[in-house]
Amino acid sequence: MSEEKRPPQVTLKLFIATAINKHTMKALDNGDPMFPAGAQKILDDAIDDAFKSFEQHGIYAGFKPIKEKEDA
Repeated sequence: MSEEKRPPQVTLKLFIATAINKHTMKALDNGDPMFPAGAQKILDDAIDDAFKSFEQHGIYAGFKPIKEKEDA
């Protein structure tokens, strides 16, 4: 993979942090373990998602678009 198609570290960290947060919130709601034995899959999926999103959105990967307000 060329350097141009590799997301910056901050993008990877964003996707990993988001995945961990999502899992933690779900675990708190359901009483599941916080860091399960299959945690590596959570991290692998987050990294894969970061690469896919970076290919589609470039430096805006992981950010939701801001909706502009209409002037009334």
